[in-house]
Amino acid sequence: MYLDDYIRELDHITAEAEWKEKIKQTLQNTVTQPSAAKPSKKVWLLPAAAAACCLVFSLILLPQLFSSTDPGIGSGQPCPALPMLTVEFESSGMGYEGLMAHSVDELIGGNPWSENANLSTLPVFQNTAKIHPAGFLEDSAKFPVSRLEERIQQIADAFGEPITSMEKNMGKSGVKEGIVEYISSIDADCPSYKITAYAYGDIRIELKQPVTLPDNLGKITSRGNAEKLADYFAKEYKSLTGFKKPAIDVWGDYDIYNQQSWSSNIYDSSGDLTQQIVNYNLGSAHFALNDQRQLFIIWLSEPDLSQKIGDYPILSADEAKKQLLNGNYYTTVPAEIPGEEAVEHVELVYRAEATLDCFMPFYKFYVNIPELSKNMDFPIHTYGIFYVPAVSPEYLNDLPEPEIHFNEK
Repeated sequence: MYLDDYIRELDHITAEAEWKEKIKQTLQNTVTQPSAAKPSKKVWLLPAAAAACCLVFSLILLPQLFSSTDPGIGSGQPCPALPMLTVEFESSGMGYEGLMAHSVDELIGGNPWSENANLSTLPVFQNTAKIHPAGFLEDSAKFPVSRLEERIQQIADAFGEPITSMEKNMGKSGVKEGIVEYISSIDADCPSYKITAYAYGDIRIELKQPVTLPDNLGKITSRGNAEKLADYFAKEYKSLTGFKKPAIDVWGDYDIYNQQSWSSNIYDSSGDLTQQIVNYNLGSAHFALNDQRQLFIIWLSEPDLSQKIGDYPILSADEAKKQLLNGNYYTTVPAEIPGEEAVEHVELVYRAEATLDCFMPFYKFYVNIPELSKNMDFPIHTYGIFYVPAVSPEYLNDLPEPEIHFNEK
């Protein structure tokens, strides 16, 4: 998946914040493969014997599997009004996408979509900063570098500080046309902040002097505490994010020690429901605390959405569930769906890995799979994540035969 989601999963590791931040920065500098979506609700569960040594690497090397028992998805019927789309999921690596919780309600955040939503179409966007699996920008000529410089200036203006220096970091790309240098990121220094804008859309703001939060807001022991902190950030940094109507997204899951952690994002809930869904998935702000519970890093996810391919007809949630139960889904979970009653929650999301040609909507199903929790030392549910493309099948190209790799040892 995307690098920023994997990076943020480091927050679940018990370690010093400075060490985790150093690892995050190293990943940013060596693997240019992010996601513009919000920090994903992901716990990548590995075999117990290998979990400790494989955790950081599994955040990068993750399989994307497809399972199909009938031709419902990707019928390949021509639709002349809109370009045909290809669903892209890779199947390599280790680990799987799952979440542990005592109730699925703990995993539900602030997604503006609901099963009552009356939507017949959703937009699909071209990825203008597509990253090759080897880690470089595929077509640097199409990427608007000026967008990074403009956004950096806007952030500096929001903080009321001058930019004292700016440095462009170069990458090298090219397969058929030879090696071409391109700007992979831009670093800007201000008196109180360091700003790094990455080509794929993420922006990292480091506070040189971490900010102590008022009223013990950094002590998060419940959803209520997490929501109060998110509300504080939404109001305090509204000029930075530029969100017209800030809204919060808070959810919590558990680790293998039965310790709960809470994650939160801020997004812009202005506009109609379609715009809110796009904002929620493809444009958010995340605020990171250090071990002293001080704010020291701000992440802004802002992919370039200037090239919309079109508004595509979508399936309803019920139609997508039928596809799921027929075996038409993408997942990294090494287990079958126990039955319809195990499907406990669904939400509509955009997958926005930087390696994809386009950003398109999917239905994301949370499936309670007892088999995945049977070796835990405490009672807990493990929810495997299964995806069904939301775009109507007649707009999807025929899908390739999947190459499935499970973590079986």
